[in-house]
Amino acid sequence: MRALIWTILESLDKKSRTARYYGLFMSTLIVLNAAAAIAGTNTHLEMRYGRFLLWFECASVLLFSVEYLLRAWSCVSDERYCGPFGRARYLVSGLAMVDLLAIAPFFLSFGAIDLRTLRLVRLVRIGRLIRLKGYRTALDAIRTVILEQRQELILCVVLFLMLTLISGSAIFYCENPVQPEKFPDVTASLSWAVGALTASTPADVQPMTSGGKVCASIIAILGILMFALPTGIISAGFMDYAKSVRKREARHCPHCGKIILHEED
Repeated sequence: MRALIWTILESLDKKSRTARYYGLFMSTLIVLNAAAAIAGTNTHLEMRYGRFLLWFECASVLLFSVEYLLRAWSCVSDERYCGPFGRARYLVSGLAMVDLLAIAPFFLSFGAIDLRTLRLVRLVRIGRLIRLKGYRTALDAIRTVILEQRQELILCVVLFLMLTLISGSAIFYCENPVQPEKFPDVTASLSWAVGALTASTPADVQPMTSGGKVCASIIAILGILMFALPTGIISAGFMDYAKSVRKREARHCPHCGKIILHEED
């Protein structure tokens, strides 16, 4: 029974109609909960449908709580969580923490005093969308790509920090004599440099000197190039990941799931 429950909850059996219906039901419930969380921030809808939203939240939390307990009970059927501390390893895993966060806002909302704080805590329910099966696959792909390209991405971050420091220092020496109130020190100039590199500089803080305008133009161009660099790295990583997934799937029989051995194997 425990193994069967774990198989259904994790949708391990692709041919099981029960697992498919269960996955569809939970996905629909998660989406409806996100919609209810958004609707709850509207004062008019809250006053009109507040009681219905509350009952829907209570019923959803009950179902999510039962599912969380069933997962914690049946996880030892998986070879990853078997052993004396298997259940503890599962409870601290990423997916188990997401399941816990799916129900925690409801219980945390009872301790909120301010109504705005209560709405903010309930809005965290949107995080339940992470529990969707498709999102889990996408998150696994993003995590794999980032880990594989971590050295290149770390280099991009270092280059961005160096560029920010150089840009902030340059604009400070150009604009401080003319606008000491807007560029009082390098620290404030660094904030301006980050805004220039990300194209979010405030309209009231613009360079006035010729040197400052030239620096601002160069910084804006370098900012575009800096964001294009990690984008290309991540795009190449996703292409490699997609190729490896297709190659791995091609080695398995679509009917029985066994590995297909070629002559060179």
